[in-house]
Amino acid sequence: MLLDQARRHAASARILRDSDLELAFSAAYDAARKALTAVFAIQGLRPTSAGGHIAVYQGALAQFDPPLGATIKPFDWMRRTRNDAEYPQADSPALEADDVDEAVEAASGIIEMSATLLDTLPPYGK
Repeated sequence: MLLDQARRHAASARILRDSDLELAFSAAYDAARKALTAVFAIQGLRPTSAGGHIAVYQGALAQFDPPLGATIKPFDWMRRTRNDAEYPQADSPALEADDVDEAVEAASGIIEMSATLLDTLPPYGK
C-alpha cells in the first residue's frame, strides 16, 4: 500500500511540476519517504513523530549503506529542501523546476530500491 502511494505521489509530482513547484516537490519527497517507510513496515518497524522524518533517513542508511547509500542519501537533501519550502526563511532559496526534476528522479530511485528490498526482505515474524 505505501509503495503504491509512493508511486502515485511521484506521478503527481511530475504532473504538478509546471504549475506548483512547492506542491510538486512535496509530493516527490512524500513519495521517497513512503517508499522508505514501506521497507521499515515489512520489518515490523514504524517511524513515529518522536524521531521525525530524519529517523527514516538515518534508519535507512544504518541498514542499507553500504551498498545502497547513493540511492538513499538524496533523501536528506529532499528533506531539508522540503522543510525550507514549507517553513521559508528570508534567506531560503526559491524552488526551481530543476529541483523538482532532481527530487522526482531521486524518489523514483528510492521507490525502485524499496520495491527490490520488499521482494527480498522477509516479513516480520516469518
